[in-house]
Amino acid sequence: MNHLLQHKLLATCSRVAAVSVCLNNKESWSYNALVLENRKGDYKVVDRKSSIQSEKELERFLPDKAPVIINIQGWGVLIKKAQFDDNGELTGQLVPNIEDFELYPYRQGKTGFVAIIRTETLQEVYLNVQKYIKDIIEISVGPMCIAPLIASLSLEGKIIAGSYVLNIEHNEITTAKPLSDESISGYKFGDDVISGPHLPLLALCISFFEARLGSDAFSKALLEEYSYKRLMFYAGWSVLVALFIGLFVNYLFFDKYNKDYNQISGQYALNENILKQLKEAESDLAVKRELVLKGGLEGQTSFAWYCDRLVELMPANLTLTQIAMHPEVSKVQKSKEIQFEENTILIVGETTDALAIHKWLSQLKREDWVKEVDLVSYSQDEADVPAKFNLKLLF
Repeated sequence: MNHLLQHKLLATCSRVAAVSVCLNNKESWSYNALVLENRKGDYKVVDRKSSIQSEKELERFLPDKAPVIINIQGWGVLIKKAQFDDNGELTGQLVPNIEDFELYPYRQGKTGFVAIIRTETLQEVYLNVQKYIKDIIEISVGPMCIAPLIASLSLEGKIIAGSYVLNIEHNEITTAKPLSDESISGYKFGDDVISGPHLPLLALCISFFEARLGSDAFSKALLEEYSYKRLMFYAGWSVLVALFIGLFVNYLFFDKYNKDYNQISGQYALNENILKQLKEAESDLAVKRELVLKGGLEGQTSFAWYCDRLVELMPANLTLTQIAMHPEVSKVQKSKEIQFEENTILIVGETTDALAIHKWLSQLKREDWVKEVDLVSYSQDEADVPAKFNLKLLF
């Protein structure tokens, strides 16, 4: 995995836990644990516990979804002074059958120390703890991991670090021996006090936040595995968020287009209904036109001229309600032939001035096309309502 990407993924962790596996003998183990929180560079110990005797108790203590660093110390761990060449490589024979051991060096110039543990023991410890601890990102061995705290905590002289006693002079570790008694020492860390058993764990947690991680192949593999897990976590959430946004945007578009579709559908139905009525009107018009053609009424007729002339001569205070050309002789009855009064015009209207009717009659009688015109009826029910009149004209 790309180193920069891995660093960014690890930087998203705000809490880290460290566990020391104290090997009392081949069959007896105990655990110390510490949880550290990073608040924008301000470190705070969230929780700690000593002498945990069971893996179940350890599992309950550790927070969920926090990376865990393992430190192995005690029985089976050999701390030896070592020499280093100019390239930082160990020199000399440290143990016979070196291929059966794992080495964890700590260099101070050309000298330093190395923690040695059998590969078989290391694998046994790892296989046991990984049953109960998730997200293990690093395996360290021995107390030399406290080196990052020497200057910051001003550690000097005899220092208890886990299961070991270290002697520190001028910011360098000069000796490292197993702790022979149950001495407990406290070291000030900000507003807190860290006991000797938890000192290596604090150093490992701070090293994680400051990206001073283990360089051995085993720890690198664990760290890369955890980084991929974090990557999959964020990638999964990113996909879910993107999917949610996509569905939400799709819903907005669907809602908009659904409303537009309903509006257009309603308008289409309305237009379709209007078009249907138009077609029915056209069909009705065609039927009436056919009747007009069959009746020989197409073309120009004198009826329109007669009507125009009647209205032209009519006084302004007369109101016509009906003009009938060729009126029926009698009411239309079913199965009987309709009879019309030819060359006859019936005029029905209203007026408030009786003299206006006589004036109109006089004008009509002087027309050449009018043969005869009579006032058929004139009636007025009340004085304040217009009188009704009925004229009959022959032409």
